[in-house]
Amino acid sequence: MHNIPSESTFYDFLTQIDRDLAAQVSRTGCVHCNGRLHRGDYPRKPRGLPNSEVDDAYSRRFSFCCGRDGCRRRATPPSVRFAGPKVYVAVVWILASCAMGRRTSRSQCEAWRQQAGVSFRTIVRWLNWWRRSFVETNLWRREGHLFMPPVDVSLAPASIFERFSETSTLESVLRFVAPLSTESVHVA
Repeated sequence: MHNIPSESTFYDFLTQIDRDLAAQVSRTGCVHCNGRLHRGDYPRKPRGLPNSEVDDAYSRRFSFCCGRDGCRRRATPPSVRFAGPKVYVAVVWILASCAMGRRTSRSQCEAWRQQAGVSFRTIVRWLNWWRRSFVETNLWRREGHLFMPPVDVSLAPASIFERFSETSTLESVLRFVAPLSTESVHVA
């Protein structure tokens, strides 16, 4: 079972991925009027971070606002750090869901739940989302059939997690689900 990474270098790496995604969105400009985008980050108070060193890097969600009068629409890039509006960081959201979804022993699940600081009810809600709502997303409709052998959605997200290579599993899963973290832009 995977533990929540505690090394600040891992979280720095995820922050850099988000910076790269933000830069890509910024270069593209407004998808509605081609206007120039200006920084308009959102403050965040994410839960589940392993140490206070990481808190500062996770206190802002990168976002942009169109600078053209009459448009002013938001452009929030995909994120590997944040799972959309969820208050827990994406790493915790995925790993807690995997741990509980693997049907491990009750004592292992309880130890993991305490490490993550997530209530049992919250994780059950996440599992229901993975197994019901996730399979209805455009991302899953577009990409789900590409997994071979097919993913058993009744065991998601653990069954999805297992389809990625061992060397970069967590990063790969975070990148895979990043498009779900925003509705305002799509990054190729």
